[in-house]
Amino acid sequence: MDKNTTENVRKPTRFTGVYQLESTRKRYDGRPDLCFYITYKQPDGKKVWEKLGWRSEKMTASLANDIRSDRMQQIRLGEEAIPVQRRKESGMTFGAAWDIFDSKWLPNLKNAEHERMYYRLHLKSALAKKTLAAITPLELEGMKTRLLKKGLAPASVRLIMGNIRRVYNKLIEWDLYSGPNPMEKVKLPKVDNARDRFLTADEAQTLLAAVKKRSLMWHDISLVSLHTGMRLSEILGLRSQDVDLNNRVIHLDGKTGKRSIPMNDAVFATILDAAEKRKGSELLFPSQKGTQLPSDSATSSFARAVADAGLNPPNVDRRHKVVFHTLRHTYCSWLAMEGVPLYVIGEMVGHKSPEMTKRYSHLCPDKRIQTVNVVQAMFAQGTATETTKLPLPRKPRRK
Repeated sequence: MDKNTTENVRKPTRFTGVYQLESTRKRYDGRPDLCFYITYKQPDGKKVWEKLGWRSEKMTASLANDIRSDRMQQIRLGEEAIPVQRRKESGMTFGAAWDIFDSKWLPNLKNAEHERMYYRLHLKSALAKKTLAAITPLELEGMKTRLLKKGLAPASVRLIMGNIRRVYNKLIEWDLYSGPNPMEKVKLPKVDNARDRFLTADEAQTLLAAVKKRSLMWHDISLVSLHTGMRLSEILGLRSQDVDLNNRVIHLDGKTGKRSIPMNDAVFATILDAAEKRKGSELLFPSQKGTQLPSDSATSSFARAVADAGLNPPNVDRRHKVVFHTLRHTYCSWLAMEGVPLYVIGEMVGHKSPEMTKRYSHLCPDKRIQTVNVVQAMFAQGTATETTKLPLPRKPRRK
């Protein structure tokens, strides 16, 4: 019996085969700490009690239940159920760690299949059979370099290498690994997602005309983005109740919070027409089934229209490629070129931080010369005022 626990019988939890024991000495979050155990039978019928860890060590009844389910599955498959402590001592392989990470964590993610694909393509052959303790930072630095030399985008390499870090962190958090995380000493590649390309007025007209030939609805969606800087997801989620036609304002509760966008004549006419056409749907730009279109739906009509307009030459750099987001970038660029203050642009389009808007500063009119002359002009104005003052009449002297 653990010296920190009482001699009381382990108490069952709401999960079958999962028990907890209250400590007489250890406390956590102002309460007595709890130690979790699981019990199951080996193929020979022998009952096994396995201590998993403490609540202060991030162990929970739910996690203990998941681990017990793993043990039961191993037994059904004819594998030996290796207790947690023995797993630490014997050296779990990265492949075994990934299997646990896959079953317990990936289901929480929307892009789980992409993570599994990256593992199969780039990590499995190199790491699966190696123990977690044997993988070194130097080895992972070499892997990062090889992935970049293969031509993978820095963002993809960050995701692949980041998954290695997450596997270690999760296994440590679940008390299934007690060694170091080698990824802590590996620098992930920097990602520059900033797009430099924005449209000229002629290009914008050409693109809108090309989109209109493909789809009237996508023409309207594109026009709204070009005239307001709204994100595609914000436009696709627009409902009739978000639009104040009387005051010509769109009210958004978008990615970065609430903001209001005034409508110019072009946007007002487009929104009014969309509201009239789709009275049967709450959404202004719904799918044929009346549901909200996914953000990646722009890869059909819009992408083909870009090709029709010839705006993406062969082998164009990714940052110069015209995509739907280019419309938002164009809107911000045009405002900056017309001298609209950067903070106003940021408020209009809902940037997360001023840093995001600063990327347009090089497009703003250069007012440095005008600025340095402001003080000189103030002095000149003051001097002129002094010289034009009329002298006050003198009081007559007493005789």
